[in-house]
Amino acid sequence: MTTQLDDSARTIEIEIWSDVACPWCYIGRHRFLDALSDFEGSERVRVTWRAYQLSPETPAGERRSELDALVQSKGLPAEQVRQMFEHVSRTAAEEGLRLDFDTVIAANTFDAHRLIHLAGDSRDAVVEALFRAHFREGAVIDDRAVLVDIASSTGLDPDVVRKQLDSDVGSDAVRADLDTARQLQVSAVPFFVADRRGVGCSTEGRVPSAADTGERRAGGLTTPVSAPVRSTPTRASVRRACHRVGRRAH
Repeated sequence: MTTQLDDSARTIEIEIWSDVACPWCYIGRHRFLDALSDFEGSERVRVTWRAYQLSPETPAGERRSELDALVQSKGLPAEQVRQMFEHVSRTAAEEGLRLDFDTVIAANTFDAHRLIHLAGDSRDAVVEALFRAHFREGAVIDDRAVLVDIASSTGLDPDVVRKQLDSDVGSDAVRADLDTARQLQVSAVPFFVADRRGVGCSTEGRVPSAADTGERRAGGLTTPVSAPVRSTPTRASVRRACHRVGRRAH
């Protein structure tokens, strides 16, 4: 005899596509985890961080300021970029986060995503440490020596991490995340998917309808507009968890 598992008792798998060079992902991470902590049954939610690169073309080791990188890549006046930084920083401050864009170095985040995949049970700590290092400490997070230091600060063995980063281990996992993001047509992060049921939480904190492709301007940044959809109890839980998620960075 087959007994159907009560939906209220099963594990909810939430995958979050984000980039550690995305300030809205940093903000969104804290908003999501804060909302999740308020849930009854939050222990049933298993969260997996997935790799996404907002600027995969950024040369590793270039060490340009984020300001200069955005001025060149987006063709925007420096003053407009500074205003964008101020807007994001104010939003982050409301969540208790301090961002220092004067020290942020543009980075290719592929190796940082490899480190997250290699972190095992320390993955959450590594994700947080990478965000903090990039946005608060001016760390060059596409420098493997810096990544080893970040990993060590979370309790990982620096010698093991150094050998892993000097090899190709973890690259296939990152590429798989990026391929899946393309299949899901992810174009803004953070982006949430629950149980691979097509229940994505957009960066506006609402569950998007499949047909929704609208855009709007917010704080000088183009972000997707997503319409709420009707939910099963499980989807409603995910939707509540996503309610306070932030917006796309670039």
